[in-house]
Amino acid sequence: MTEPAPTGPGARFDLGAVDREMRKESAYLREGHTARTLVREPDLRVVLVVMKAGARMAEHRADETASVQTLSGNIRLKLPDKTVDLPPRGLLVLEKGLRHDVEASEESAFCSPSGGRGDEVARGDRCPEPVAAGRAEPRRLIAGIRPDGRMPVTR
Repeated sequence: MTEPAPTGPGARFDLGAVDREMRKESAYLREGHTARTLVREPDLRVVLVVMKAGARMAEHRADETASVQTLSGNIRLKLPDKTVDLPPRGLLVLEKGLRHDVEASEESAFCSPSGGRGDEVARGDRCPEPVAAGRAEPRRLIAGIRPDGRMPVTR
């Protein structure tokens, strides 16, 4: 994975171009998914994840409250007590420590911004580096889900 470029005020990303570039990487071709940290600042990390249809990311957890924004395709997140389908332009908020896995039901891309501490890769334990951000338009909030399964926010 390449190091993120230094960011400054107004940093912008062409997520479509980054998506296309990532789909040519050996990790994507071999594993069916790959992630790239776009922003790594003390208070913010943004990671873009691209997945082939049928690809799965093993169960993990985020060290902090995190969100998942589907940019294209459709992903399914398996939570401790339910499964959530996240269509294009959907946003899911995951409370700190919530265990989940991710499966792409079709070729998909999603961003996962989080706070800047932690979130290092630890297979089966923590969330692989946060997912992308950049110049995507606002996403509709599908659900905010807590580790206890309660949904405090639904719009």
